[in-house]
Amino acid sequence: MKLHCILLPATVETLGDAFRDFDSRVDLRSTFLLLSGATLAVGDLSEALAAHSSRKPAAAAATAAAAAARRGELALTWVLKVSPPCSRQRGLQDDAAAVLDSEKQQLLALASLSNKRAFTVNEDLIMRCSGAGLRVRYDLSFPELYICEPTVLRLFAKSFDFQNLQKDLIPHLLRQELQLDAVYCHVIEAGQSAKSPNYLFTARDPRGYYCMRKDVLERWAFPVAPDAHALEQQQHLSYRGKGVYQV
Repeated sequence: MKLHCILLPATVETLGDAFRDFDSRVDLRSTFLLLSGATLAVGDLSEALAAHSSRKPAAAAATAAAAAARRGELALTWVLKVSPPCSRQRGLQDDAAAVLDSEKQQLLALASLSNKRAFTVNEDLIMRCSGAGLRVRYDLSFPELYICEPTVLRLFAKSFDFQNLQKDLIPHLLRQELQLDAVYCHVIEAGQSAKSPNYLFTARDPRGYYCMRKDVLERWAFPVAPDAHALEQQQHLSYRGKGVYQV
């Protein structure tokens, strides 16, 4: 694996600025993985990548009929995780209802419920789904982990109003009357196979960072675990494999 580091200018302050600067210097034509610095993901993303790749031929074939079918071309796959309302990993941003196409796993709507008691499924959402119907979920967390197509860079380059994926780009794509670009989801269910990520969390505030620190210390983010004490003159722990730590 080759690692190429790109130094961003001091004028870059947001993700949108970084995307536009990156797009002006790099001709990226393939799928890329976007992971924020506040996100900790431990596991194998092969299933999510395979699901994303499987949508590409179908999306390309449907581009000409996108207007009639009201389904857009694949722009990104958002990797989500099941987090019940009582989970300590749910933050204020996760108090939202996601409406998914049951068959295609396309994200049709995302509504914050922080100041609402209910969410209404209107006729437009019903018309946009496939024959399999809709699924409204309130048991998801929304980490900052995306599998993106170069289309995402193009969309950020077109509009300087886009500064963030979750707050700007994704809501814009969901509000479009004529959907030319679509957002799909890959949901990591509880108890999935060992190949799926067993830990996925984005810390957005002090409470989130405390939760992540606690998860790491309690080995919930295994094998990401400390092998030394922060305090001096303490015994050193070494990882011996298979979840065993020895002095």
